[in-house]
Amino acid sequence: MGSKVEVISKHNNDDQYKWSSSASNSFIVEKDDSVKLARGTIVRLHLKEDAKEYCKHEELEKLIKRYSSFINYPIYLQKKKYTEEKIEKT
Repeated sequence: MGSKVEVISKHNNDDQYKWSSSASNSFIVEKDDSVKLARGTIVRLHLKEDAKEYCKHEELEKLIKRYSSFINYPIYLQKKKYTEEKIEKT
């Protein structure tokens, strides 16, 4: 499904770190400043071309509900809404 996974995480009073792996038996942990987190975790999954169905918000919500019901912390899925509007020339 994914060609690369990145997990960026920060505790209140600690440095921010990124764990990353590219579908191999190895991974890298390093300090990170790509985004500014006060605290929390960001998970980035870089999809392969044949896994584009996982880009759909509804599919992600379904997977998160199925596989994370045992987690006591909330999981938020960022969602953007786009609308098109036709503008008449006057």
